[in-house]
Amino acid sequence: MAKKGYTHKITPIKPNKAIKIFEKLGFQQFPPSGGGSHIPMKRNKDDNNYLVLVKHGEINPLAMKKMLKNIGITEKQYLDVFNSL
Repeated sequence: MAKKGYTHKITPIKPNKAIKIFEKLGFQQFPPSGGGSHIPMKRNKDDNNYLVLVKHGEINPLAMKKMLKNIGITEKQYLDVFNSL
């Protein structure tokens, strides 16, 4: 039986929780060049693979899946961290 709160699929997520997940996966926030509500995240300063999160609303599962694919993180890796928080 699965633990309470454990999920096997990607669900809508608040940006603040997504930031925590990506930080646990080795990403860090970098100051946005234009300010505002966009949060760029990279593994390191020189990394060309990066993602940009928006601080308002929820991140839809399809958008999250595309982000994960673009940065080389598997859904399993993401869900393992998601379920550990």
